[in-house]
Amino acid sequence: MAYNPRDMDGFMPLLSTSDIKTKMTIGNNLISYLGNSDNSIECQDIGLFIDNVIPWLSNGNAKIVQNGLEILTQIADRMGSDFRPYISTIIQPTIDRLGDSKDVTREKARLVLLKIMERGSMTPQQLLDRLHPVFNHKNTKLREEALILLTTTLDEHGADEMALSAVIPSLVKVLSDPNEKVRETAVNTLVKIYTHVGERFKADLQRKHNVPQAKLQLLIERFEQVKADGDLLPSAMSNDVGREFDEPDRVLVAKSVPLKRTKSVLQKKSQFGPSTKVIPSSMGPAGAVDELTFEAAFNDVAIVNIFSSRDLEDQMKIIRETIGDDKKDWNQRTESLKKLRGIIKTVGTSHETFMELLKTIQNSMDGACTDLRSQVVKEACITLAFLSDQFKNKCANFIEGLLASLINLLQNSAKVVATSGAVALRIIFQNTHSPRFIPIIATSLSSKSKDIRRAACEYLSLILQNWSVNILQKHVKTLQEGIGKSIADSDSEARVFARKGYWTFKEHFPEQAEALLNSMDPSCKRTLMSQSNSGSMSSLPTSKIPGMPLRPPAARPTSSAVVRASPGLRSNSAIDLCAARRAHSRMLYANISRSKATTPRTAKPLDTVPVMSPERTPRTKTKYDSFVCSWEI
Repeated sequence: MAYNPRDMDGFMPLLSTSDIKTKMTIGNNLISYLGNSDNSIECQDIGLFIDNVIPWLSNGNAKIVQNGLEILTQIADRMGSDFRPYISTIIQPTIDRLGDSKDVTREKARLVLLKIMERGSMTPQQLLDRLHPVFNHKNTKLREEALILLTTTLDEHGADEMALSAVIPSLVKVLSDPNEKVRETAVNTLVKIYTHVGERFKADLQRKHNVPQAKLQLLIERFEQVKADGDLLPSAMSNDVGREFDEPDRVLVAKSVPLKRTKSVLQKKSQFGPSTKVIPSSMGPAGAVDELTFEAAFNDVAIVNIFSSRDLEDQMKIIRETIGDDKKDWNQRTESLKKLRGIIKTVGTSHETFMELLKTIQNSMDGACTDLRSQVVKEACITLAFLSDQFKNKCANFIEGLLASLINLLQNSAKVVATSGAVALRIIFQNTHSPRFIPIIATSLSSKSKDIRRAACEYLSLILQNWSVNILQKHVKTLQEGIGKSIADSDSEARVFARKGYWTFKEHFPEQAEALLNSMDPSCKRTLMSQSNSGSMSSLPTSKIPGMPLRPPAARPTSSAVVRASPGLRSNSAIDLCAARRAHSRMLYANISRSKATTPRTAKPLDTVPVMSPERTPRTKTKYDSFVCSWEI
């Protein structure tokens, strides 16, 4: 019998085999099949396929259980939100595996649940509802893992998407758990909630929950330490300390209700009494990462002692093996990435062999950038940004191979992952300038994801402003095509970045910009020109109407003259082309009047029909004139 079919229907009858060796072979082959994105996951009945995988989770062989969990992770990843109908089938068997005696099995069970949330098949609140009874389960490992999973979910999705107030009594109860490790994990979980909610949560613990005095004192000390270290998240930065803790979906409520009803909805009393406030959008979404997070990580880099080239080689080998092994604990991988930053800071640009050793960990870094753990991805992004900040253009070759993976993070549904990738790319493009980056960014302008296209437009504008012309001119055609495509993008924010990039592109390459302008759709051209500044006036076309130039040659101000005369403002004479036409007409009429005043008048026969001079022929304003005026302005 063949154990390596070519499609999902071929695997279907093999899943129910009872032979352990055969089952392990089929599991490994199926995981390899699903891991290849070129292989289709379509089959006659995907629901039946998933039903046949579920018994693997209760198998007595640990390796088969782990294979079953990994198969479910792969299927959930490939199906995305289409996996939603099968959640009820797999959720409880997966949660049960959180209490397994094997560390690897528990880790893989967590990854199944995290992947389902990441791909949008299940909300964090739905997971919390399932975990709530588990906090009081008789299985010690299950209680501990449920707390760890809640902490991880807070890190990846924030507190705004969960009604945490409902589970606080259960968490308080676990503070007195018989198992020391569970008690410690419960404390860490409550501290994590404090970093997201802030003083309201502390006040609520003191007033409404019967926390043992010793535990309460410990929690308050930990809370104060978090506050002193500046680790409170934007969602916790509320001055409304007196308001009781409640965690309805603040952000989502504000987005979902009509504007005229927002006030009344937000002032509706919650189960804790007082109303809740919407976090200002300027503070950013919960779980998001910003430049300040990266800057803090850059400043908090420990020096690693390197005594010789051999010692450096050994250290880099350990880092490569750790971050490249997804079976290692995620804490080990994040610590290795932090250690790599320490080595970067220690050796600087002075060590000759470091860049060669850096190439050996490129594949491992790529794996870290696409890891299922958001904290690993975040640390990988910080490390790459730090490398760019320290080494500038010297690390261009290394980063080039990882650029596509970083860009792909921008569409991730987990906020911490998407924002980590966005900030890392922004820092990289500011510090590392390489002409080989431009085609990669240009390719992203055609992505199906609007988030990637929008970011690519922003980065295109950024490099046009910051990079030297010598680098840009190597891909002028690519830049020209990319801007032209982005100006017509379906996303409004992408178009704004593209129009901004056009004017910078025009400063560097005026001829190519003029050709691009002439090839644009009239509506795109009109919008672009309406946002022109004084430095872009040379791109305006001249009139084709005989005897009526849009700009009188002797009176047309140059863009530089306008800038010198009125910095930061636009001159009316430089943009009001209809006024220029009227002034030119008045000048012609005045010249005719003066010439007539010096010419003797002759008598005309009474029977002669007066004929208007060709020079005085009245000319009405045509639709063409109106169009030119409005378009030019």
